Amino acid sequence: MKTIISTAAGVGLLLLIIYDVYATVLHSSARYGPIGERMNRGVWRLARTLAFKLPRMHRHKFLNLVGPLLMPLLLLTYIVLLVNAFALIYYPHLQSSFVISRDAPGTGFAEALYFSGLTLTTVGYGDIVPHTTPMRFVAVFEAAMGIISITLAITYLLTVYGALEHKRIAALSLYHQAGEGADAAGFIAHHYVEGKFYGLRSALSTATRDLQALLESHVEHPVIHYFHPSEVYKSLPRMLFLLLESCSIIQTSLDSEENSDLRNYPEVRTLEAISIHLGYDWEEITGDRDLDYAADEEKEKPQDERLEAGD
Repeated sequence: MKTIISTAAGVGLLLLIIYDVYATVLHSSARYGPIGERMNRGVWRLARTLAFKLPRMHRHKFLNLVGPLLMPLLLLTYIVLLVNAFALIYYPHLQSSFVISRDAPGTGFAEALYFSGLTLTTVGYGDIVPHTTPMRFVAVFEAAMGIISITLAITYLLTVYGALEHKRIAALSLYHQAGEGADAAGFIAHHYVEGKFYGLRSALSTATRDLQALLESHVEHPVIHYFHPSEVYKSLPRMLFLLLESCSIIQTSLDSEENSDLRNYPEVRTLEAISIHLGYDWEEITGDRDLDYAADEEKEKPQDERLEAGD
């Protein structure tokens, strides 16, 4: 009975980890697997609670630390769970299916964890060795899981940081075109020279492609949501606000006769449609994290402004 329960628990935990890795790394979805999703949300909510106990000027810097820590933390969680899953499988078979050194302290669960950890990391000291065919194949499978986990982690890390770099480049470009702020009128005026618009259509076309790429990156790599930039202008909501406001100004405030071609740019309509689509999907993609954070920021803002005025 002990063998059945321990083996079933180990296999169940192993299947859960495999599904979580598939849902998190391999499958293009706006959600993590059950392990990664709960861990990321839990860490973020804890960090956000702690951040609001700090002065406002330090909050963004503190939250900026969360994103880079989540991926190694998730990898560490996978490793710990994998070691425990295989240890549960090995544990009831230690006495009958393993050759154990005389210097080993016993045949308890600690020894199963020890052998599982050595096998997953492909170290192996030879003091505990499986001698039956089923346990040998399980050990080989665990070693393969360790190599696959490390390979997927490195690949995922490089992909995420590539997407983050693209996001920073797009945000910086809009920031400079908008007069180093979130001024939509300044963004449009940046391209107005001597009574004519120059390069505005190209800028809107580039912004459209960047926004589409960023939306797809956030769907494929949900951990990007938790990379909170220290500079607000690098955030996707700020970029979204700037571009939507620019579309609104172009369609409502520019002279309909002199700028009819500009108002009818396909890029303007496409950009507006993408921005609205992203706005509708944002809560589904990010959950309540960004919305609650924005609400809390607004709630705190009058108090902070009074304190700054007092200073």
